[in-house]
Amino acid sequence: MVKNWDETLRRIRRVLNTLLVFGILVFISIASFRLVAGSFTLGLQPRELPAILFGSGQVSLFVITIFIGILTIFGFQYFERKVREVVQSVTTKRLENLEKEARGRSFAIQGYIIGENSVAEDLRTAKDEGRLREALLYCDQAYKFLKGTGLAVEFLALNNYLYYSCILGEKSRRGYLLECARLMRTAAEEHDSPNLLLTYGRTMLKFSLDPEEIREACQTVHDVKSDPRLNDKQKREASYLASQCDERFPGCSWNPEN
Repeated sequence: MVKNWDETLRRIRRVLNTLLVFGILVFISIASFRLVAGSFTLGLQPRELPAILFGSGQVSLFVITIFIGILTIFGFQYFERKVREVVQSVTTKRLENLEKEARGRSFAIQGYIIGENSVAEDLRTAKDEGRLREALLYCDQAYKFLKGTGLAVEFLALNNYLYYSCILGEKSRRGYLLECARLMRTAAEEHDSPNLLLTYGRTMLKFSLDPEEIREACQTVHDVKSDPRLNDKQKREASYLASQCDERFPGCSWNPEN
């Protein structure tokens, strides 16, 4: 509604500006004619009319040329000011985005380093719970700065945030964590990242209350388990999650058709 109203105002403004310029040109033409006609003696003869029209045309052309020149000067200054404002606005926005990206990357790196040093070797418990909470805070801040940028580090921060949340196991933000996991699954499939899919599966197993959603996550885990690109750590993670799935759904063959 507001956008339509602004567009209507711009159209009205353009029409009014056009009418104003047209009115000024008409006024100049009439004034020029009267000026030239006044220089002749009273009681104009028909033979004098061409001379009057020619003279008024020359005066009109001269005045219009000056008028256009004045408009050009002020128009150039207005255009220059607008270009400067646009460039400044774009530059400021880019600098803000670069600042957010730099801060997000910094938080993500800090969170990862602290988190990896706070997780036990079994990848399931916290070696230092206080430090792991600190890492979780850094990862959360990193994701907030990087959210929506589409950069790889955005999902790295989200992956670590979900991974450390699963280890801590606090369910006060269950809904938010599940929403983030679903978002990360979409990103993982888009970028073909098995590591993100493993964290998605872990999050669903830890926090989801929907059996069908958990079953679907387990199917994803078993699909990723056979991926040859997994490193040793990811293979251990996939094996652990697959065993959890087998306990939840005993006897399931985990074929894609199931």
